[in-house]
Amino acid sequence: MKKIGKNISIEMTGKSHSNRIDFRLSGIKRGHKIDLEYIQNMLDRRSSKNKDYATKRKELDTPVFIKGIENGYTNGEDIVGYFENKDTKSKDYSKFKQIPRPSHVDLVNQYKNGSDVDLSGSSYFSGRMTVALVAMGAVAKNILKDKGIEILSHLKAAKNIEDKSFLDLDFRSFDSKTLDTDIPLINQDIKGQILDLAQRSIEEKDSFGGQIEAAIL
Repeated sequence: MKKIGKNISIEMTGKSHSNRIDFRLSGIKRGHKIDLEYIQNMLDRRSSKNKDYATKRKELDTPVFIKGIENGYTNGEDIVGYFENKDTKSKDYSKFKQIPRPSHVDLVNQYKNGSDVDLSGSSYFSGRMTVALVAMGAVAKNILKDKGIEILSHLKAAKNIEDKSFLDLDFRSFDSKTLDTDIPLINQDIKGQILDLAQRSIEEKDSFGGQIEAAIL
């Protein structure tokens, strides 16, 4: 993956089924306090563990920081780390070179990168790669939080099931802690409907679209 960003930049290498995924966060100044427990909490929210509706792949999602953080503080160097990949089953993907999955990146990947491209776990297009993005994002959110800046998001819609909008809220009285860490919703009453939709889609081997809404306070 190419480096993204200017003042603060991110970089990742690795694939869904490589031995590990490496990440680098550049441009973070010295002296910021970093709560490693907070970062792990963000990673746990992303994890599929204990979620029946999520992927069956289970990874530890524990980051190993090589440099950039010392004694809980940034030291001015690039923040460098990696995640190990343990639960990989590459042979499960071999047939997709002949029969690409509908509405998936397999066919696009082959047209762009050649027929011999690695499709295992969707390679570098995999959702697995987001583990590094979440880790780097959590570092940034940790620093912003100390400056009184909060970033929130919720599932605005799952297929035709819609949540309320941030635009309709009075943030002076809204408690962001009420957003569910499993499926973040403003209106918790629709969570059961979304879980039912997910279960039906799993049974029918189908998928559905959705919308995410974010707010910066």
